[in-house]
Amino acid sequence: MTKEREKIAAAPEELPRPGEVLGAGLATASAGKLAEAIPFFDFALRLDPEYAEAYNCKGLVLMELGKLEEAFQCLEQATACAPGNPKFWYSKSLLFRRLNMHEDEAQACLKAIHIDGKYTLAWYGRARALAKLGEVNEALLCLDRCIELEPFNADMWYHRGACEAMVGAYDRAIRSFDRAIELNSEHARAWCGRGEALAATGDHKAALQCFERACGIDPAMPDPWYGRGRVQVEEGRYEEALQAFDRAIEAYPDLAEMWLYRGWALELLARRDDALASYARAIELDPEDPVAWCMKGVLLGRAGDCAGGIESFDRAIALRPDYVEAWYRKGLLLGMAGRKDEASACIGRAIELDPRIFELIKNGINAST
Repeated sequence: MTKEREKIAAAPEELPRPGEVLGAGLATASAGKLAEAIPFFDFALRLDPEYAEAYNCKGLVLMELGKLEEAFQCLEQATACAPGNPKFWYSKSLLFRRLNMHEDEAQACLKAIHIDGKYTLAWYGRARALAKLGEVNEALLCLDRCIELEPFNADMWYHRGACEAMVGAYDRAIRSFDRAIELNSEHARAWCGRGEALAATGDHKAALQCFERACGIDPAMPDPWYGRGRVQVEEGRYEEALQAFDRAIEAYPDLAEMWLYRGWALELLARRDDALASYARAIELDPEDPVAWCMKGVLLGRAGDCAGGIESFDRAIALRPDYVEAWYRKGLLLGMAGRKDEASACIGRAIELDPRIFELIKNGINAST
C-alpha cells in the first residue's frame, strides 16, 4: 500500500485535508495511472462534497479514460459548485469538443470569457469551435484576441492562417504561417498549411517544398503527404502522387478523402479496377460523400457499365440534389442507354442548376472522355 493510500485509510481524527487527497490523485494521474487516480478524487469529494476542483479533475481524467457520460456529470457538478470559475467552463468545453458538440463548446468558452476576458485558452477554444461550425470570420476575431494576449504562441498563428485560408485569404494565411514557423521552425502543421495556401495560389514548386519540410519533421502526419499528392496529380506526376497518397493512408487508413484521391490517381494511371476498389473503400468509410459516388459513376460509365454508373449518380444526387455534374453525367449515361427522354430531363436539370454547363455540352464533353 502506498503512503497516499495509508493516509486515506487513517482513523477519522487523522483524516487528511481534501486538498492533500486531491494532490495525491493528481500525482497518480500525472504518473499515467489514470484509473487509480479516481478513488483519490472520490475520497476528496467525500471529505468535501462541494469541492469543485475535485469534480473538475475527476471529470478530466474520466474524459481521458473515455468515460464521457461520467465525465460530463462531474464537469456539470464543478460548474454548479463554482459557476464563477472560468477554468471549469473551459474544461466543460473540452468535453464538448470530444463529443463534436461544437455549439456547446463555443458557448462554454464564451461563459469562461465572460468571467475572465483574458483567458486565452477560452478564446482559442471558442475560435476552434466557431471554425468547425463554419463561422470562420468570428473565429478569426477570437484568434486576433488570442494573439493579442499571447503573441508568441505558434499554434495560434497557425490556426489563424488555417482560418484565413478557409475564407480564401491565401496571402494573409501565408503570412500567418510564416509567423508560426518563425516562432517554431519545427511546426509541421504550419509548414503543411503554408504548402496548402501556396498550392491554392498556383505556386506548386514552393508548395511541394513546404510539404517536403513537413514530411521531414513528422513523417507519420498524413496531411503533408496528402497535400503533396494532390499537387503532383495537378502536375501530371501520377505515380509520385499515388506513392504520396499511399503514405498518407499508411498513417491514417480511415480517412475517406485520401482513398478518394488515391482512386483518382489510379484512374489517371488507367488502373481502372484498382481505382474502383479505392472509390469503394472511400464510400465504405463515408457513404454520405456525394463526390465519391459521382467519381465512381464516372469511372463505371467509362467502363461501359451504364446501369452501375446511373445508380452511382442517383446516390450522389440523393445526397446533394443540386450536384450539377452528377445530373449532367447521369443524363449522358441515360442517353448512351437509349433512354432519351430521361437523359434530356437530367441534362435540362443540370442546365437549370448551372447554365454554364451548357458550354461543356457544346464542347462535346461526355462520360467516356
